[in-house]
Amino acid sequence: MSMLLVRLFESLPLVCPNCGADMRIIAFVAHAAPVEQILIHIGQPAHPSLSRPLGTRRPSR
Repeated sequence: MSMLLVRLFESLPLVCPNCGADMRIIAFVAHAAPVEQILIHIGQPAHPSLSRPLGTRRPSR
């Protein structure tokens, strides 16, 4: 879990995109069922799309 936190802080700025205020992590949800419930509740897709966005390539083998 600690390495996940390090990677998160390196890649995601914890700044509100709307007002610029600092944000803080209040919880991590690691199990699939609660994550799906949260995504459905906020109107987001619970499963990834099968198509890739334009301009992305298939990973090399």
